[in-house]
Amino acid sequence: MPEALSAIEVGEVIREHAKHSGRVSVVEAVLLSVVTIVVAWAGFSAAKWETESSLDLTKAAVTHTKANRYFELALVGKNPASVADDEALSRKLDAAGDVYYKHGEKAAINADDYVRVTLILASVLFLVGISTQFPFQGLRYVLIGVGVAMLLVAAAEILSLPGPP
Repeated sequence: MPEALSAIEVGEVIREHAKHSGRVSVVEAVLLSVVTIVVAWAGFSAAKWETESSLDLTKAAVTHTKANRYFELALVGKNPASVADDEALSRKLDAAGDVYYKHGEKAAINADDYVRVTLILASVLFLVGISTQFPFQGLRYVLIGVGVAMLLVAAAEILSLPGPP
């Protein structure tokens, strides 16, 4: 027959469990706080890059439209000097439009990358947040560990991305 714990031994086990549980709760709270700040920053960065992309793509469209106008003027132009000038300006504007487009495309990719990081971080918030609901320390450790690993992946990704424009 198994030996029962005395009241003093039970009290010691409960005290040790409470002390240990308190540390885990502090780690969870700190982790949630850090991730919340990083999520906000990543979301802000995604929005800034999306704005940058929209502006550059708009500039590209406007510049290509101007290039087309000058090219049309060159086609109907009667003065040979003006035709050459309008054609050169059209080519120059068309090249500038291409540059704006490439910048806009790269900015859109940066925005998408920040959105992906934000989704990873949201998963970290979920895992660490849900870990607080489990009384089993082992399961809490696993969820916190997976959350920390995902946070490190997201941090590495953020460090590889350009900052907001």
